[in-house]
Formats: sequence, C-alpha cells, structure tokens
Amino acid sequence: MLSARPDTSGPNRHEDDILLHCALRFDGKAYLRDTAFDPAPLLATYIASGDWPEDVEDLHLLAAFHVLQRRLAAWGAPPTPRDGKAWYVFRALFFEVATLDVPPRYRSARGWALWQERYAPRIAGLLAHVQAIHESTHYREEALGIL
Repeated sequence: MLSARPDTSGPNRHEDDILLHCALRFDGKAYLRDTAFDPAPLLATYIASGDWPEDVEDLHLLAAFHVLQRRLAAWGAPPTPRDGKAWYVFRALFFEVATLDVPPRYRSARGWALWQERYAPRIAGLLAHVQAIHESTHYREEALGIL
C-alpha cells in the first residue's frame, strides 16, 4: 500500500496496487546512484506549469515516479493527503510512465516480470481506472503534501 496507514478495504486499494507495481518495475535506486539525477527541479517545473518539459528524458520521468512512490509509501510517516499536490503529480507521472519501456539495465527483475505478466496486458483499463480517480479528485492547493 502507498501510505503509512493503508486502506486495505477501500477504493484506494486497486489504485495503490497499480501505482506501486508500475513503480517497482524500474530500479530507481540504481538509476539515481548511477546518474545523481535530482528529480526536484523536474517536479517543481510540472507543479508551476502543469506541463512536463518537451525535452524531458523518459528515464527522468521514471526516476521522479520512483522517488514519489518511495516518499508516499514511507512507513511511519503521516499519510499524504490524496487530494494534495504530491498525489496530483504522482498520478500525472503514472500517465507518462505506464507505457514506457524500461531499459534492461534498470529493470527490477521481480518487479518488471510481475508488471509484464499481470499489468501490461491490461494497461488500457488500468490507465482508465487511475484517470477516473484523478479526474474525480478535487485537489486542494493547501494540501501540498510532500512537494
């Protein structure tokens, strides 16, 4: 689950499962170690403009998605409001990365295989599910979350 107090019976369970497994197919820890990429400026640009830079690299989007997933899933931390900017950006990133291929060097062996087996064949429905949640969420400016 993606919060310190997961709601294992509510409507968030399916979305959390989708987002978590999408993030776990990419070995973001290795990528960040290899490149020293800092996703903060990329995320700040999106928050300020509502658009990703035209020249943004796919691996940078995957790394930013990885970092947000890790922060939103931090056990022991207070839950991040699902109507805040962190979740807004996290969902927006999902739409960008869900269909991206991950280079073999940065594939998390177990996560990649699970995504390919259970999630990739149903990607259209998964995107629609998260999109419906995203569009029905009234995001609050004051609920900035962790960004």
